Amino acid sequence: MDAYVCVAVPGRLNVEDMEEFYRGLREMAREHGVNILGGDTTRSNGPLVINVALTGCAPKEQVLLRSGAAPGDLLYVTGTLGDAGAGLDLLKRGGDWPGQWGDPLLRAHLDPRPHLLEGLFLAQHGFATSMMDLSDGLASDLRHICKRSQVGAIVREDAIPISGQLRRYAEWFGLEPLALALGSGEDYCLLLTVPPQRAKEMEEAFLERFGRPIRPIGEITQEPEILLGTGDGNLMPLPMGGWDSFASESP
Repeated sequence: MDAYVCVAVPGRLNVEDMEEFYRGLREMAREHGVNILGGDTTRSNGPLVINVALTGCAPKEQVLLRSGAAPGDLLYVTGTLGDAGAGLDLLKRGGDWPGQWGDPLLRAHLDPRPHLLEGLFLAQHGFATSMMDLSDGLASDLRHICKRSQVGAIVREDAIPISGQLRRYAEWFGLEPLALALGSGEDYCLLLTVPPQRAKEMEEAFLERFGRPIRPIGEITQEPEILLGTGDGNLMPLPMGGWDSFASESP
């Protein structure tokens, strides 16, 4: 895979900042076998602008789209949700929270780890019918899969994986952890759909490979509604949330 990086640099930015940016970029590229081949560098009269384009190839049978989900498929995520959103919230508050609690949330926002190895593993073993990364938030990204696959979904509230750090943070500042998990985005784990007959095999293989469970959070339905199953057994429309790149304002 090859990467082309284009940057527009404002005059106020010093050379050390750009060197640090490229140092991090090189580390991530080496970890995942990506070649940084070039790109345009120019001056910006406004903010710092960074554009990264990636090119690569994959076997056709391993390419997973958003359009493959079918009624009866189970919904899974490959990590906890909402930590990055809490990290951003903490930064906006000035970072004033006990460091031993806040550090994992700050790392989730400032140094996210994309689940590329997990995605390759799931694709190579043919477990998933559709898959995408959770960059815009579960409430937003699930709608992309449902729209492209022409299906609906039920997300089980009590099944959404929320870390202990996020629960402590939400309690400390009077926030709702479910709202952060559904709508904050930038988690960069994966959302995928899996036929029920392959679910157990996938769960066991994923646990053996990565040393942590993959989490079932709901199922795909024939009806087009996207619903949240609450702890008391009721169904309600899944709250809108997350980032919409084409909206005039983010939700």
